[in-house]
Amino acid sequence: RIQNVFLEPCGLGRAEGEMVLYRDTETGGRRSALYRELVSRSFKGYTDRVPIKTLDGLICTYGEPNFVKIDAEGAEVEILQGLNTPLFRSVFLVEVRAETKAAVFQYFKDRGYACYCVEIGTKPMVRQEDVPAFAHLLFVKTT
Repeated sequence: RIQNVFLEPCGLGRAEGEMVLYRDTETGGRRSALYRELVSRSFKGYTDRVPIKTLDGLICTYGEPNFVKIDAEGAEVEILQGLNTPLFRSVFLVEVRAETKAAVFQYFKDRGYACYCVEIGTKPMVRQEDVPAFAHLLFVKTT
């Protein structure tokens, strides 16, 4: 009965289109990904074609979100490349890994967000080098 939550059956990326989703059939989909190498041994040849939208497009349709969670198995940077709309109040929770943490950290820093690492505590992270190789980062607008 919630009126302000919308379900979109799609993936997110830097541009609208379509991509292959490499399905993990071993763990119930927990490791499904848009990048074949991230599915690892759980991939047994099953794929789906999924429509891809951008965060800009969704914001245009629904307005600025209050909260965005991005847990995209390595596609975080590509998703953020599809977000160029200026935001004023959105809070983000982003799961990062060693390969994506620097770019994600810098993206939000450049847009006036403070970064907090859920695994570490309540002090803001000021340097991306201090972010663990795998972490959940909370980004809150400061300016």
